Amino acid sequence: MLIEQPQLRPEVSIRWLTIACFEIRVGDFRIVIDPCIGESPRAPFGPEVIEGADIVLLSHTHWDHITDLAYVMEKFHCPVLCGELSAPALIEMLNANPHDVYPVTPNLELDFGGARVRALFARHTNQHCTHADLTDPAHQRPWVNTPQRLACGNFGDLEYRDYLITTPGGLKIMFWGSNATPEQLGIIRELKPDIAIITNIGTMHIEHLGSREGILQAKLEIFRGVPKNGVGVFNGDEPLLWNVRADGGHKKYYFGIENHACDVFATDIQELEDGMRFVVSGFGHRFELFVPVLGRHTVYNALAAVTAALLLKIPPETIQAQISGFQNTGMRQKIYERDGFTIIEDCYNAGPESTEAALDILAGFRARAKGRCIAVLGDMLELGNRSAAEHYRIGRIAAAKVDMLYTYGTNSERMVSGAITGGMKQKFVEHFDTHEDLAHMLKMRARPGDVILFKGSRGMRMEKALSLFLKEEES
Repeated sequence: MLIEQPQLRPEVSIRWLTIACFEIRVGDFRIVIDPCIGESPRAPFGPEVIEGADIVLLSHTHWDHITDLAYVMEKFHCPVLCGELSAPALIEMLNANPHDVYPVTPNLELDFGGARVRALFARHTNQHCTHADLTDPAHQRPWVNTPQRLACGNFGDLEYRDYLITTPGGLKIMFWGSNATPEQLGIIRELKPDIAIITNIGTMHIEHLGSREGILQAKLEIFRGVPKNGVGVFNGDEPLLWNVRADGGHKKYYFGIENHACDVFATDIQELEDGMRFVVSGFGHRFELFVPVLGRHTVYNALAAVTAALLLKIPPETIQAQISGFQNTGMRQKIYERDGFTIIEDCYNAGPESTEAALDILAGFRARAKGRCIAVLGDMLELGNRSAAEHYRIGRIAAAKVDMLYTYGTNSERMVSGAITGGMKQKFVEHFDTHEDLAHMLKMRARPGDVILFKGSRGMRMEKALSLFLKEEES
């Protein structure tokens, strides 16, 4: 979960802790973004891993971005920057000194000595919600149990802040966690990235962008800031991306598996017990690569990195060494043994494409597992009018790949219908309304040797069901 970036310049380094929490060091000056380490009940560490904080930047005030804010403020006596709507509720909720909470408006720039911070207007993916919508109990999150938390949650939907950090040495670091705005695109033009990578065009956030074509256009916006001599690195197996190869003024390089017209492609793919092995060909090179993560999607992700690395003239032997040492982080496809079970913990987020990939990985255990393959799936959120069809489709896929299916959430009831019509016996499919009921039934029915996948959108908190199943959290 801890990722230490190589130093960007002698005075700067970035450390990703978990979820949306980063620690940026500029010499002796430390910036913490969205202190939320404790959101995962199974995180192997707590907020004590934060080594220092001179300021805290909050993108928004949803509880899964501020769980450890009080701890950080008390330990390091540091000011907090957040949106002006959220500030009063945040002060009341934390009983904080108002002088320690800076309500920042868009384009406000503050100089803290160790770094300059400019707040940017941004949009949360729930931008379609109105204030009236968010006071409706149907929209309230499970952690909303006080008026102050309700206010923070509501304002977290209604406002969002991104930040541009400028170091004394002139290095600019843009923290961008939201949908693009014209202001952000202008800053990208200032930053002038040399390479822009698009790994796929899925259906995540389709509720807000209307279609996969809309998602494509949103992702292509980054090229409005790429200089003319900059390049794109695209997935050539995605028709939407392949079809724009002649569009625009930027050179594009492609990676793929099926499309051997790509500049870089993979062959001889093997799924081993501990990862993926394949041969990379491109730019005059041919070499074997091992990635210690399961799944065909892993090959695509590695190819994107390899293509960029080769464009940067990084030697193949360096690429091999770095990628072979890769470790998955957070709640992303962590596979481990516990109490006689094989657990696939993939709770960070979920969309149709990633859920299908996770089911493929689970199905891969069938040939070698001593027990059954069980999928525990939560809702896939932000799918708009495609939600019912996609949940139903995932259910049908699960029927062909797993032995048992447990679901949680309103939308995932359609998975049950899909699984049954796909041929899974009804006694092996069940839907639950609470994490507690799901975990209780799973404890009763799971047997040592079973392989169990836990996956769902971030808002479904499937890690809670996992913790209850493993008896790490009281029901």
